[in-house]
Amino acid sequence: ARPQVQSKWTKMLRLREPRIRPYDFTDVKGGIFTDRADEDFMFVHDSNYFALPTRPLGEIAALHLSYRPLGKKPPRVSIHLGGPEGEKVGEGELEWRPGPVSTKRIPLKATKGEHLLYLRFYGEPDRKLSGIYSALFEPHLPGEEREGYGDIVTYIDELLAAEDSIRTPIMLDLPDGKQRVTQVFNRGNWLVPTDTVVPSVPEIFPSLPQDTSSARLAFARWIIDPENPLTARVTVNRFWAELFGQGIVTTPEDFGSQGAKPSHPALLDWMAGEFVEEMDWSMKDLLRLIVHSATYQQASAASPEMLAADPYNTLLARSPRVRLSAEQVRDQMLAVSGLLSGKMYGPSVMPQQPDGLWDAVVYSGLRWKRSEGEDRYRRSLYTFLRRSIPHPLLTTFDGTNREVCLSRRTLTNTPLQALLTLNDPEVLEGATNLVNVVSPSNGSITAKISTLYEHLFYRPPLEEDMLVLLQLYHDALVQYQENPVASAELVGVENPDLAALTVVVNALFNLDEFLTKS
Repeated sequence: ARPQVQSKWTKMLRLREPRIRPYDFTDVKGGIFTDRADEDFMFVHDSNYFALPTRPLGEIAALHLSYRPLGKKPPRVSIHLGGPEGEKVGEGELEWRPGPVSTKRIPLKATKGEHLLYLRFYGEPDRKLSGIYSALFEPHLPGEEREGYGDIVTYIDELLAAEDSIRTPIMLDLPDGKQRVTQVFNRGNWLVPTDTVVPSVPEIFPSLPQDTSSARLAFARWIIDPENPLTARVTVNRFWAELFGQGIVTTPEDFGSQGAKPSHPALLDWMAGEFVEEMDWSMKDLLRLIVHSATYQQASAASPEMLAADPYNTLLARSPRVRLSAEQVRDQMLAVSGLLSGKMYGPSVMPQQPDGLWDAVVYSGLRWKRSEGEDRYRRSLYTFLRRSIPHPLLTTFDGTNREVCLSRRTLTNTPLQALLTLNDPEVLEGATNLVNVVSPSNGSITAKISTLYEHLFYRPPLEEDMLVLLQLYHDALVQYQENPVASAELVGVENPDLAALTVVVNALFNLDEFLTKS
């Protein structure tokens, strides 16, 4: 029984469960329950009472009542057996404490058997006394005969009486007796329920394990059961899609009869088997298997005949060419320019974005306050996300606004993306920093551009590319020599050479070769 006792106490201390909420109160006299998202309480007045569900009281040491303080004079609550006038087994004062919700521990008189407990409230007439959020029964702590028992009881009381965190939702199974009964409605008419159904899986799949007490636990074990043909294939297909741009099944969000058929079913089956049996569900090993394959390591170049015969590379005759995701576009630009911060963890940050975007939201006082120091250059994973106004760079490159869950993103190619990479202040800042860090201070302009090009693409520029970039540099240089103020607006100082090289790097940032994994 010791593991069960430990589990019960751990659940109570960490999750404050199982709570009894106002919608489970019975025989309510005068209490008003407001079932709203921001106000989920039973408000009580003087002489109001309600009953808690029956409990075996021999196992209970105390009742923890969570409440919202109201008024200046603390109300009192008394606890009775069987009715509002029954034997009193506990009482306490609901004193005011800071915070949205307070908790009062009320010791209960030792009582045998199962009884209804009635809570009756006393205080100033014609005033709301308190808003009751929940009740929690504290079981007797074992080990009363051991040394230090009293200190542990006091410590537990302090933990349970700490400020209640009611704003963090926790998903739990309902206890026995409170679980919902689900019935099939006759032709969809909810007034005519028919057969009762229980949690299960389609008969085409292996059945749920029968040796677990929780349907959720049984389902979790069923998901990763080697006999389940679905999980490993779905997982392998999603990793394949991340690396190749599309999955062996091109509809990862729909693996059913309405989705696409696998282009290489035998390959999918084999990789799923390896993933489960040989790799023991190791994602790192699965990625290593795919990227070390000859299929993935092919060149991405394709002849016109190959493109005509297989435009979407379904036959895997060449390496994939995949546009980087929105987050990768920004992170790669920061990384190659030497600005990317390696700082890990912590709260979200607000990197540079155009001013005034949040001003359109008149109902909120929130404002985009640009982060300082290295926080401006942290990975896009840490960018503060507001669903109604997502970051423009991430939106432009098909990043999700998180309003719905997506199993894949649709990649687009629009002029707006080019306008952003050519004009975004953060991209221009990265281009300037790259010139300062990488470009040799003395040397020909050809050598400088070649060095920058090799830093970005890991190969020297072709002769025709170099001619175009040199022409771009000289055109920009003439413009900034004639207007030094414009160079200061671009790079912060009146330096036409630095500004012209920044324009060149900014153009390189906009090339498909920089934005595409190939």
